[in-house]
Amino acid sequence: MEKNTRLTFIEGERIELLPINPENVKVHARWVNDPKARLYTRNVFPVSPEDLKKRLEQTQEPPKRDIFFEIYHKELDKIVGFVEFHYINYINHAADLGVLIGEKELWGNNLGTDAAKLMMKYGFEELNLVKITAIALRPNKGACRMIEKIRMKLELVMKNQAYFDGEYVDELKFCIFREEWEKTNK
Repeated sequence: MEKNTRLTFIEGERIELLPINPENVKVHARWVNDPKARLYTRNVFPVSPEDLKKRLEQTQEPPKRDIFFEIYHKELDKIVGFVEFHYINYINHAADLGVLIGEKELWGNNLGTDAAKLMMKYGFEELNLVKITAIALRPNKGACRMIEKIRMKLELVMKNQAYFDGEYVDELKFCIFREEWEKTNK
């Protein structure tokens, strides 16, 4: 994808965050329906490209409660996942962060961490958020490592909250406040 044809919204060293391209919904549907990936995202219902397209259209209606970006890998010259703020609360200045690296061969390469860091900068500096949260299931070691790397702190443990791979597991809620983020990012 040529640099002058990409709609780069946020640029990092290895990745760029691009507005969601509706032409890529088939790729997104492949990711969210992948048996291993959907275990961690708790996606228990099949999602068609048409379903995703409708969801994206709904998120464009004001006020925006969700902001989605595709994660574009510069070296590989392709999208590899997506990152989002969802449930944005403009009164309390808070949002939930979600990250999915859809290309499983790239799991463990810190791309999710890179995307999350770019989103936190965007959230605190441009959206004027005060608090960003993230949720992970205890067995999702990759997500828990990513959350640790972006310096979120454990805020809440919901015991046996989610049915995962044949058993009930804890859901962990993490958060970071703007003043904590500013101490290490200014």
